[in-house]
Amino acid sequence: MIGITGATGQLGGLVLEHVLARGVNAARLVALARRPEALDERARAWGIGVRRADYEDPAGMIVALRGIETLLFVAGNAPTWPRLEQHRNVVLAAREAGVGHVVYTGFVDHDSDSPFPFAATHAAAEAWLRGSGLDWTFLRNAIYAELLEREAPAARGSGSFGRVGPQTPSLWATRSELAEAAAIVLLEPAPHAGRAIQLDEGRAWTGQQLAERIARASGRAVEAVQLDDASVRAGLVAIGAPPGLVEAMVGMHGSLEQRRFAAPSPALGELLGRTPTSVADVIDGALAH
Repeated sequence: MIGITGATGQLGGLVLEHVLARGVNAARLVALARRPEALDERARAWGIGVRRADYEDPAGMIVALRGIETLLFVAGNAPTWPRLEQHRNVVLAAREAGVGHVVYTGFVDHDSDSPFPFAATHAAAEAWLRGSGLDWTFLRNAIYAELLEREAPAARGSGSFGRVGPQTPSLWATRSELAEAAAIVLLEPAPHAGRAIQLDEGRAWTGQQLAERIARASGRAVEAVQLDDASVRAGLVAIGAPPGLVEAMVGMHGSLEQRRFAAPSPALGELLGRTPTSVADVIDGALAH
């Protein structure tokens, strides 16, 4: 059986849909969620199994993972320290339950010394899986391109774009195509055992290039601006972002400035068997109206 954690979330839910779209017998699928009631109606329509799986309940996780042969382990969404414990719980439960292969959805920045605090949680999850005795595959996902669906119109209105520094490279991919790639690996995990696969569009975009694309699509001048940490923090506080998210995004800004998103990979296109959706197309679509 194939188990998909985070099945009520955006990424996990899309993976579930992509697996079903490939003609898999629904009886082979188990949707795992902290709140399974949020999935029950859809699950009944699809004919898939549903189990409660709370990363903070180690004993319950073991029960939820019994009989699962291949597991999609979607990274937790708690603050840094609780997330570390969550990830450890999942790995230990998978081993205890007899899971054969774990496919972990991580992030391009997976270094424990990164200023982005969640990078350490990805590093820890990968280390625990490497030492677990289980087969594993790491999917190191790029930044969700869907963020630009909000950022591009805002930049058109303000005339400035500061998400990424003018000369700072960044890597992107659509959530749907990242989910599709995960579904492909889940259905045939053996060829990908022991692989760490970076998934991005296949090119890096600097802030200047993103600003130019927004300007071209909107017909308005848009300047790429360089923000410091204090400006990033102040902007997030001004919109009421919670403190943990504020510090995470400030760390993400630092990670980008350290050029941790500079080296693109062809792997997403190779898995999909086609050219991935371009950031340019995402921006154009966001500004089409």
